Amino acid sequence: VVLFLPLSKGNLLEMLPIAKKTPNALFCLDKKVAPLAELIGDIPSIRSDGSPLQEKQNPITDNRQPTTTKESIHSRLPSFVVGFLQMRSECRRAKKLFESRNDIALVIVSGDRSIGIETAIIAQANKRGIPSLIVPFAMSFREAAAEPRLRSGPRGGQYAVRNPLRYLLKLIFPSWVFVYKNTPLFFQPPYTALAAALLGIMAKKPWIIGGGAATKMAVESSALRDQLIEQGMSENKMIVTGKPSLDDIAAQLTNHQENDQKVILCSVPNFGEHDLLPWDKHKEEMQFLFKTLAATKAKVILNLHPRSDRSWYQPLADEAGLQISEERIYALLPKADIVISSYSSVIAQGIALAKPSVVIDFYGFDYPVYNNAPGTVVMKNKDELLPHFRHLLDDDAYYNSCVQEQKKHGGEWALLDGKNTDRVLALIQELTS
Repeated sequence: VVLFLPLSKGNLLEMLPIAKKTPNALFCLDKKVAPLAELIGDIPSIRSDGSPLQEKQNPITDNRQPTTTKESIHSRLPSFVVGFLQMRSECRRAKKLFESRNDIALVIVSGDRSIGIETAIIAQANKRGIPSLIVPFAMSFREAAAEPRLRSGPRGGQYAVRNPLRYLLKLIFPSWVFVYKNTPLFFQPPYTALAAALLGIMAKKPWIIGGGAATKMAVESSALRDQLIEQGMSENKMIVTGKPSLDDIAAQLTNHQENDQKVILCSVPNFGEHDLLPWDKHKEEMQFLFKTLAATKAKVILNLHPRSDRSWYQPLADEAGLQISEERIYALLPKADIVISSYSSVIAQGIALAKPSVVIDFYGFDYPVYNNAPGTVVMKNKDELLPHFRHLLDDDAYYNSCVQEQKKHGGEWALLDGKNTDRVLALIQELTS
């Protein structure tokens, strides 16, 4: 059995093409993703303690009072004790999973640094000599993880290095801390991280997506591999396979037709969802972005992140006269001529498809991931956004120069040969042999 452990809808959708082609695939759906079971079709699934997914308690009659009592008790305990109890509970669930399923040959995860059920299952697998594989989901870099932590409170809030005990933890575990904009930050709340370390489920390098105890990591592209190596990731742990969900793009490219009118695809930034901006400020920024896109007079397609609430964005789109597409971003990319987003993996895919791209950063993030990326402009001045669009739309020579630059280096940013899923399957076969 190959066990798939998604922690979000995005993780699940990324794993699905692999699971559908994997004999004896089994989804392990933690409580947050259990409501998404209908997406996996006929593939069997279990809960994270190994019990059947169908065995559910009535949340009103069975769980309300115990949950309230537990929260009341936890509110009176030191944060380290609460963290220890929570992590110990995850360890026990992971142990029950493997005790109930002795047929697991491989665990597939979306990362190995999110302490909890993910790292607990990886730790239990390692104890039993069972390999684990990280499948590519999205580009990950330290600055993008650090920004919301820095903005979560004074000097980084709960992630701050601000008292003698936290400074001691920084000294003992230097890889737990990343200095961002002259501020040292923990990746996880430090006392919860300490509890996880004592229980053996803490990643050694939590600021790197593959910095934990998983056996191997399938990587989306050579550009991402090189960036991870610069961050301190082990080169031997990574295998460049490409992203399975991009195989749908390869199939569409064979039937792609040129547009009479240039199409701008906007992968709508989700600053509010990621706590990068307050919601009122995020609304103001999206109103500006949508208004600017409408002013280009081009055909504009808006695409929302899986975790975004369409009902929140719809009035803003209606106000600007723009349409929100229900299709996944991978179905929309081949139809686009220009791609715009924030620091998103969609930009990397746009580069690979030779779609001149725009990264908006009017907020001082200054992430380095797309510095010097081919055919891509990181836009930091609002006044320059509309003129740049008009330059791309009206100046064919400039547009084509961006396209040619991307065609030379696009394969470094994403693989679009339609064989990404097959490469991951070959890696699965190698790990389970």
